[in-house]
Amino acid sequence: MKEAGCDVQRVSYDHPVHGYLIRVAKDEKGVYHPDDIQLQAIQQALEFFKTVMGPRRRAQNAKMNAAVTSPSHLPQPPRPKPQPPNPQ
Repeated sequence: MKEAGCDVQRVSYDHPVHGYLIRVAKDEKGVYHPDDIQLQAIQQALEFFKTVMGPRRRAQNAKMNAAVTSPSHLPQPPRPKPQPPNPQ
């Protein structure tokens, strides 16, 4: 991703369970009980997603995508002419 020009951030946590972010222990009633490391990792993941997927970022991405998918330097197909209403 770094080579593609994306912002990257690598983080690592010392936790005994592989996939600790999605494998949070539940009690017999089905209530989740994350430990401190899981809570920290979840909070960091949420902050990351808010940064890269929040409303401002979505607006920036929409502008970028519009520029990429409709570059002004390429010929554009002709737009259809409006048709007059069909009198009946």
